Amino acid sequence: MKIAKSLANLHQSKLVQATLDRSNDLDKIVDEVFSSLWTPDLINRNPCFEYVQGEDGKRYKETSFDLLPLLLNFSLRSAFVNQKYYNNLRPSTKKSNELVISKENRHGPVLQVNAHKESHAFSILIKDFNVVQMPSNGFERVGAPRRFTIIDDAGNWYEGFKGLEFIANLTENELFNRQKLLDKDGSINFKYFVHPARAMAIYSAGYLITKLVEERRADEAKFYRDLAKQLEEKEGISLPEIEEDPSWKFYFKKNRRMAKFIPKKIFMKKSEVSEKYPGETDVAAVLLADLEHPEFKGEYKIYGLNSGRKLLPFNRFDFDNLPRNKNALLDILRYCKARDNYLTHNIGTQLRTGTRAAELAFLKFGTNLETLQWGEEDNKPGWAVPDWQDIKIKNTDYRMLDFGNGFKLLYKLKVKTSQVAKTDTE
Repeated sequence: MKIAKSLANLHQSKLVQATLDRSNDLDKIVDEVFSSLWTPDLINRNPCFEYVQGEDGKRYKETSFDLLPLLLNFSLRSAFVNQKYYNNLRPSTKKSNELVISKENRHGPVLQVNAHKESHAFSILIKDFNVVQMPSNGFERVGAPRRFTIIDDAGNWYEGFKGLEFIANLTENELFNRQKLLDKDGSINFKYFVHPARAMAIYSAGYLITKLVEERRADEAKFYRDLAKQLEEKEGISLPEIEEDPSWKFYFKKNRRMAKFIPKKIFMKKSEVSEKYPGETDVAAVLLADLEHPEFKGEYKIYGLNSGRKLLPFNRFDFDNLPRNKNALLDILRYCKARDNYLTHNIGTQLRTGTRAAELAFLKFGTNLETLQWGEEDNKPGWAVPDWQDIKIKNTDYRMLDFGNGFKLLYKLKVKTSQVAKTDTE
C-alpha cells in the first residue's frame, strides 16, 4: 500500500537522523521541533462561535476555538492569570515549610502546560503567589510552582476548574475581536480543549518526530542520571550541602532570538510533607501510545559544570575514562544532575504536552463513535496512511501502524486507576 511521502521517507529526514545520533546537540533539535511544530499560531486561526443554552436557561456564545493553543501562548509569554476558585483533583498535602495564604484567587505567571504521562489529565503550572515559602535561613519567599488541573484523567473538563481570568495581549485581542468570540460579559466559553482536527495529527510526520525526540530525551536523561549514580556510589562524590538549593537543579539555555518555547527557571524544590489528606480511587479509560524506531547510535559527551556555572567539556564518553581529580568529578556530577533535571522538568514536560494532546484528540475524535473503541479508527486523514493492525506484545494487545521504514506506532487502551481528592457529600 502506498503511503504519504513524508511518512514513507521518515527515516531519511535530516531531523530524524540528527535525533538518532547521540552526539548531536539535543537542545538544537528541540528548538526546531518547538518552533516548527508546536508553537501556537493564533494569527491564522479562524474559529467560529454558536449560541447555546446553558443550565441556567440563558443563551451564551460557545467557540470552536480550542483552549490548548491559548494556554500554550500564555506559557510562551508568561501570562499572568488568576483563578477565583479551584478544587484540587489530587488529594491535598500540607508542607512544613510552606503556607498557602488563601485557597481563592490563586494567581501568577504561567510557566508551562503539563500533560500527565499515563492519563489524559492536563494542567497549567503557574508560579502561585498565594504560596509563601519559609526556608531555614529565615527569609520568606513569595511564589512557588503549582499545577492546576484543567482536564481530568478521562480527558474531560475537570469540574474543579472554574475558569481563568487574564489580560489578553495584542495577538489574542485581535483574534477574539476579529472572530467575535467574546460574550456580552467579556468571557470566552470553550467547547473544546483540543480541536477535533488535531486527532489527525497522530498520522503525521510531525507527531512521529516529536515522539522520537521524546524517546531521545528520555535516553539522554537516563545516561546522565546513571552517571551521577555511579559517581555517588562508586566514587563517593556528593555535592556540597549548600548546593542543594534548587538553583542548581536545572540547566538553563538562554535563547531570545525568536518567540518560541524556551526553558524557564522553574524551581521545583521538594518540601517535607507534614500532613497528607486522604483521597479516593477513581478509574478512567486511557490511550497510551508508543513508537518503535531505529536504535539510537553514538555516545553522549561528558561535561562539567563548575560552581560559577561555567560549562567544562571533558571530551570523555564513559565512566571508565573519567578524570581522577575529585574537583573535576564534582563538576561532572553537578552537570549530570542539572542536565537530568533540565531534560525531565523543562523539555520532557513540554514535548509530552504536544504528543498527549494529539493522543487525547485521537481518543475523542478519531472515530465516528462517541469515543474510540478497539478497531474503530474510522476517521482518516487526507493523506495515505497504513492500515491499522492487531498485534500482541508480552500478552498486551496493541493496534499498530507499520510505516515500513523501521518506524511503528502502537497504542493500547487500558483502565487507569488514580488517587483523587475526596468528593464532599452531605
